[in-house]
Amino acid sequence: MLDDIARVDGAEVTVECNPEDASGALFAAWRRAGVTRVSFGVQSMVPAVLSELTRRHTPADVGAAVALAREACFETFSVDLIYGPRGESLDDWRRTVEAVLALDPPHVSAYGLTVEPGTALWRAPARWPDDDDQASKYLLADELLSDAGLSRYEVSNWARPGHECRHNRLYWAQGDYRGIGCAAHSHVAGRRWWN
Repeated sequence: MLDDIARVDGAEVTVECNPEDASGALFAAWRRAGVTRVSFGVQSMVPAVLSELTRRHTPADVGAAVALAREACFETFSVDLIYGPRGESLDDWRRTVEAVLALDPPHVSAYGLTVEPGTALWRAPARWPDDDDQASKYLLADELLSDAGLSRYEVSNWARPGHECRHNRLYWAQGDYRGIGCAAHSHVAGRRWWN
């Protein structure tokens, strides 16, 4: 599919990947197809929190996925985290961020859990995140990630120099980008849409 899409030399082509789906063969195929960056949907490194978020992977799967990405020569990848689900303590969140930092990622995204209408979480207000708890977790993430040498370059993203996500920068600058796949967003010539 990527062969049929016109793009400039050096374009950033990102694919999202659940850690449990990672394989050497998959990453090799993506590299051959022109993918330049993988974004891992890690969310947490604490099993009880992963269960609350209905995630299927384990912390060990995350380490294995990162190792496979490096073996496939992905110089840039992201570990995406979510903070704020009910039952996640500040210590759980600290453990997550520290475990991710032990993997030495070039980029980390940390998003506060949001409640979307129509979802299972929407129908369970007792499980909604607490604003003060989320604020504390955001500040802790910023402290730990910054102390580890990752610079915050926009609200929810930290990176080592040269590993900032280009499409994140484009979002904030109202630039043009195209998303391909389920629920992918695009913005071209001032018009935004999603699949």
